[in-house]
Amino acid sequence: MTTVKCFQFLNIFLWRNICGLLEGRIGILLHNINDPSSISEALQYSCLHWATHLSEGLVAPPADTVSVLSQLCTFTDKYLLHWFECLSAFGEIEYGLTSLSKAKEAASVSTACGEEF
Repeated sequence: MTTVKCFQFLNIFLWRNICGLLEGRIGILLHNINDPSSISEALQYSCLHWATHLSEGLVAPPADTVSVLSQLCTFTDKYLLHWFECLSAFGEIEYGLTSLSKAKEAASVSTACGEEF
């Protein structure tokens, strides 16, 4: 399933300071990341499309809903801030808010329809 694969990828490959900025300077200055080559295309895809896959999966709930929920909880509990950092590095920070809204809306619709998600 694409949703689980996206979350698994995010939960493995997201980490603090993914672009390797100097530790003592993080949060002090605005950084321009001219070459975010440490962020693979697969990670960029997962960062940009997990919410779409999640919302599509909620329309027709997957057989492995427990796995989706487990991966989602790990992502939100441990990697959400790293996800925003990664989005920022490749110039898509605005997409983060869109993704969270899409995920929230999909979860609300799913819950309203009686799904246990």
